Order: sequence, then structure tokens, then C-alpha cells
Amino acid sequence: MRRSMALLAVTTLTALTGTGLAGQATADPGGGKAPSVPHRVAVSGGNSLLGINTGSDGFFNLGANPGSSNAYRLSFAWPSSPWSSPTTIRVDGVNTRFQAASVVTSAVGGGSQSVATINGIEVTQRVTPMVSPTTGRANTALISYTLKNVSTTTKSVGARALMDTMIGDNDGAPFRVPGVGPVTNENTWSGAAVPSSFTVFRNLASTDQVGEARFSGAGLTRPNVVKSAEWSSAVNSAWDYTTSTSRQMNDTSFLVYFDPTSLAPGASRTVAYAYGVGDATANTQGALNVGLTGPTQLSLQDSNYTPNPFDVVGTIANAGSTNLSNVRVTLNLPPELTSSSPNPVTVGTIASGAADRQVTWNVTAAPQATARTVTYSITVTADGVAAKTVTRTVLLPAVPGATQSPTSSPTSSPTSSPTSSPTSSTTATSTSTTTGGVTSTVTGPPVVTDGPSGDNGSALGLLGGGAAALALGAAYVAGRLRRRD
Repeated sequence: MRRSMALLAVTTLTALTGTGLAGQATADPGGGKAPSVPHRVAVSGGNSLLGINTGSDGFFNLGANPGSSNAYRLSFAWPSSPWSSPTTIRVDGVNTRFQAASVVTSAVGGGSQSVATINGIEVTQRVTPMVSPTTGRANTALISYTLKNVSTTTKSVGARALMDTMIGDNDGAPFRVPGVGPVTNENTWSGAAVPSSFTVFRNLASTDQVGEARFSGAGLTRPNVVKSAEWSSAVNSAWDYTTSTSRQMNDTSFLVYFDPTSLAPGASRTVAYAYGVGDATANTQGALNVGLTGPTQLSLQDSNYTPNPFDVVGTIANAGSTNLSNVRVTLNLPPELTSSSPNPVTVGTIASGAADRQVTWNVTAAPQATARTVTYSITVTADGVAAKTVTRTVLLPAVPGATQSPTSSPTSSPTSSPTSSPTSSTTATSTSTTTGGVTSTVTGPPVVTDGPSGDNGSALGLLGGGAAALALGAAYVAGRLRRRD
């Protein structure tokens, strides 16, 4: 058993005021034990792509590909009983940890529905499979909270969700955020800076087991604040939590805040985010490693595509023994997709064993009269090596009343020899900042960012410094906050 700190495991609704306790609770005294109050799985649902286990108190956890040889955890510690990802409901400034009075199988998609009444607010939590725009499959959980005022007075109501991330066997699974790069320390994103999504990796050097958190798109509510946080600290907070960019996350989690709004008697609001399986396309042959992430399909919401615009992220790493010079990246788009971001982009020199580089473009899809699947790609060139192109497709649904865009060839990718480069590249001016221990080169779109330095020679060094990821895992396995089922 693990977690050598006090977890608030409650048998009744526990009221939390500020960051302290204001109600009955049974606390884990520490020593690496599991919660002292037993948790059991009440509903085991989902589908063949996504496992959703919900406890009798409404706590839940998630896993990929249940029942298959490729099954892996998305959150701690699926498929065991869930207990480590609490949600706080704030009513008129009083924080109460959500614990369901009833849990049933959801009628939608085989997930779960949990209900509790907190200070005059009926809270309905639903966790159900949804189709991910990144994978195009129903392997993501839509996590929603419907907050209904069943009292006779107006209430101020908000919600904060904590997700205890765990990819495969790594409870310290690092994040990769578009426009930021690898995130292994605590961070806060507020307002317009909240990312539409970010990716969670078993380690930064491979793509075999990947999770994704999503905050924008059909059926989702853009949060006011998102934070990456060390679980052992964040779990003991009720609402306010101050991140420290110097604090490394040995046990990763993220916090999602939906700030309180006024609800009149009988009124309700629903807030939702998504978390599930992620995806990346990569070519890791030779010294020049290239990865590409972006949606594989868009949805319709009020006759508009969503997410739209969306991020396309290219990642480049040097897995060889010599420097890669004059590295340039070109985004290739079909006529149905456009971007105002500078393109091509000069990345410059990537030294052997140095940090990977990430480029983010903001892409917009034009409405289509008939559904079509289009291809987008990136091409990377460098002196002395063959150019590489990595490709993804995206499904654009038919939009009622749309005028069909003409079909033509996608934007040409560079066709230069291995030692030459595209001719009309844009070198993004940048400033170097250190966020959470990660030095990033931050620019206007497209954003070119650096990952942590390290050995990039493993399967996808482009997904971060392999040595940094291995060191993080070694420190974890050595015993700091060691956790077992």
C-alpha cells in the first residue's frame, strides 16, 4: 500500500472550510497505507476501449483497453477501488467534498451517475464514454457535474475536480502542454491561457501509453483555471491551492476549477471536462525524430466545428550522436484547413542529447457541405539528413448550409535535398523563460518550445529528455511517495 501522508477518507459528506476540515472524517494516519475506510467498486462500466470504475461514494478511476493485453491505467489505481481523485463543491463559500448518496449505471454509454445533495444543491456527477477528437474513438470519459439549486434561496455554486493521473505503472506521469512543452513541475493556467487540451505520458520518451485531458470542445465547459499539481499536496486542499513552479511533481495530478456563479431557486448549471486516451503519430527512425499531434475528427456544435480552431503540435528531437543544424519545420495543410501562424518555422540547431523542440500552430477548419477526411502533415528538414514528413488525418463533418470548399492538393512540403532548407521560413523571435523547472522558448504562434535536456535516443526522444524521464521514474521507484495497490 502507498501514500505516506494523511488522506481524508470520509464516510459522510465532509464539509471543508478554506483548506481546513469542518466535519467528521476518518484520516489515514500515514505510513504508506491505503485509506482506512474501505472503498469498493459499485459500478464497473465503460466499453472495450475505456474502463470506468465508480465507487459506492462516487469516486471514480479510469483505464484504457480493459480486458485486453494492452490495458493500462489512466488514473490511480484502476482497476482497483477508486479513492484518490476527489471533487469539491463550493456553495456560498463553504467547500464540501462530493460523496454520493447513490451510484447507478448511467443510461448513456455504460458509465456511472452519482448523486448527492450539498447545502441545498443537488449534485449529479456523470462519467460516460465519449468520442475523442484526438483518437476518433470512444476512449475518453466525459466528466460532468450538474448543479441544481433545490433550496428556496439564491446560491453561489462552483466545482473543483482533482484528477490523480497515472499512466501505466507511472504515478508520476509527466504532462506535455501545447505552446509550453514538457511539464514536470507545478503550474497554473488561468483564463485565456487555459490550454484546450494537454497530453499525459507514461514517460516522455515513448508514445505507447498516452492519456489526454481536454477542456474545450463539444459538450465541455472551458474552466476558469487549470493547475498541474503534486498530488500529495493538492489532495489535502479543499479549494485554494497555490502551485510552486519549483516543486517537481513526483506524483502528478491536475486541478480543474469552475468558479462559482449564482443559481436562483430551481436553476441549474452543468460543467464538464474530459480525460481519457491520447494519441501521437511519430517517425523515430534515424537521428531526426519527428512527432505530430492534433485531432483526427471535429464535432458539430450549433452548426459550427469544435474544437475550432485547434492546435497542431510538432515535436522534433535529435537521437543521433552529432548536432542537427538548420532544422526547419513546415506545416502542410489542405485547402479545407488554414493557419495564420508563421510557416515554415526555423528551429535552428539541436545538439546531440539536447532538449527536444516543440512547434505549435493554430489551425482553423472551413465548414464543409459534405463530410470529408483531409490530410495534414509536417515536414522537417536539417542539414545532412533526409527530410521527414509525418501525417495525420482529420474528419470534417457536413455543416448544414455550408458551401463546399474546392478540392485541391495540400500545401506543398519542402522538396529540397537533405542538405538544403525551405526558402521562405519564418524565424520566430523568442524569449527564454523557466516555468516549473522547464526552460521554454516562448513565441507568438507558432510556439517553439524546448523540453528538458537529456538522452533523446530512445523510442521517441522527441517526446522529452529521456534521461530526465528515467531519472524521475528512478526517484519515484526508489521510494518517495511509493504507492502500490
